[in-house]
Amino acid sequence: MGIQELLAKNGWSLHVGDPYLMGWIIFGGYLIASILCLFTGISKAKLEVSHKNLIFWFGLSIIMLLLGINKQLDLQVLFIAIGRIIAHSQGWFDIRREVQKIFIISSALSSLIFIAITSWFLKKQLLKNIIIIIGFILIFSFVLIRAFSINHIVFIPSQLNHVGSIKLKYVLESCGILCICYGALQELIKK
Repeated sequence: MGIQELLAKNGWSLHVGDPYLMGWIIFGGYLIASILCLFTGISKAKLEVSHKNLIFWFGLSIIMLLLGINKQLDLQVLFIAIGRIIAHSQGWFDIRREVQKIFIISSALSSLIFIAITSWFLKKQLLKNIIIIIGFILIFSFVLIRAFSINHIVFIPSQLNHVGSIKLKYVLESCGILCICYGALQELIKK
């Protein structure tokens, strides 16, 4: 059996992960945010600002680009499929849910530690860009909720999954992207 067949058997194939209009709008939002952060970084580099400021904007540009790519390729599902393959081959498939919970909690804690260290390192840049922090928190919340739900861990009661007729995941993700775009635009206009 080939790799693609094995991955497909375990739940992942190369296709557009969110082919609906809102998915494409959010994908476009990630790309726009990435470009705005990149341009902000370039404009800061021309002004010869601190290296931390450049790390902040170029790093944020890369993160937004990667999140956009993941939006349509569902790479987290690929990792789950690889995990299933490993679990089958090593004989611990029956306890995979417990392993998934440990992995998700460990990943969330590691991410929080990374964010805390990065925040401390870039504290001046973050304090100047509070809207970026709000946007990143919204996107990080979306990512956590998505990770927990993919692994069958009930994180939010089903009655809270919608804001009006719009899915909560779209609200968190799109509002986070808009905050980051707004913050980057503010910095571009300042120059």
